[in-house]
Amino acid sequence: FYSKNDVIAHKIEERVVSKKNNYAGTIDVLATVNGTMGVLDIKTSQAIYRDYSMQTSAYIEAFKEDLTLPPLTCWILRLDQARKCLKCPATMREKGGNIKIRGEKTKCEHQWSEVRGECEFKELKTFESDIQAFLAFWLKKI
Repeated sequence: FYSKNDVIAHKIEERVVSKKNNYAGTIDVLATVNGTMGVLDIKTSQAIYRDYSMQTSAYIEAFKEDLTLPPLTCWILRLDQARKCLKCPATMREKGGNIKIRGEKTKCEHQWSEVRGECEFKELKTFESDIQAFLAFWLKKI
């Protein structure tokens, strides 16, 4: 990721507050990536899920209250690692001390590969609909 992108971190693990909408959260990174400033959220998961976009949209909405910042975008940097079975389509993933095996179609005496890392970097472009969904959810809670 870093070898393919120009990344400047401005804030790391910073609390953001929306006084207008009465919520707060902690961003992973406020960064400039390839000349564009935005929220970089780091996830260790098997996929990029829709709720990630709702979460990062809430951060951007809170940052809009800081009039010194330019318009922001948001990205997800997904990092994962797994072993693949050399005999069947199964994968084994260990996270937080828990082991999960997925994709087993038949009984197999698995022979696992070395751990392979995955990296996916995606810009999220559904801000308007995602912030509306987040705020609707949030307003029901407060």
